[in-house]
Parts: sequence; structure tokens; C-alpha cells
Amino acid sequence: MEPRSASGRRYTNNRLLFSPLGWRNLHLAVERAMGPAGFDPFANPGYGWSFILFQIFLWLSLDTCWQTTAMQTFSVRGAKTSRRVFLWTGFVFLGRGMLPMI
Repeated sequence: MEPRSASGRRYTNNRLLFSPLGWRNLHLAVERAMGPAGFDPFANPGYGWSFILFQIFLWLSLDTCWQTTAMQTFSVRGAKTSRRVFLWTGFVFLGRGMLPMI
């Protein structure tokens, strides 16, 4: 049975793509190619605090200006519900931003 949602298809595709490789092999490949700079933005000379601030502002703007988030936030009845929708959507965006970094 094929997943219907885009996130289900993405999960299936990633699983099929990365399962044969294994997370350990992916980790070792990054470690071999870049050393500690592949995992620590402060060890990489091209990143540092400017990269961290850029990521914070990028994800903050994506979280507030993304069309589906704005539509959900503005389509609810009251401010309390709007805040709750925005809060839970923030956790989703936090996951989307942090999981690739883990």
C-alpha cells in the first residue's frame, strides 16, 4: 500500500534511500571528508555565529510567513486558538529545521 501524503512518500523515499547505507556509514563519510567541521558550525571556518544567526532568522521568517502556516493561523476563530495553532506549528518547523542537523 502506497502512502497518500507527501510526508509519507518523503519518509518512504528517505528510508529506501538511506537504509542500505546506514546512518553510521553516513556519519563516517562526513567525518572522513570534513572532520569535526562537518558537525560543529563553530569548527568550520565558513560558519560560526553568523551562520547560527542566519539560521535563526531564516527559520523564524519561514515559520511566520509560510503560506500554510499563515492561512491556518488566520482562519481560526479566536486569538487563543490562533496562538495554539501557531505554537504547535512552531514545533513542526523546529523539527524540520533540527532533524537534518542531528
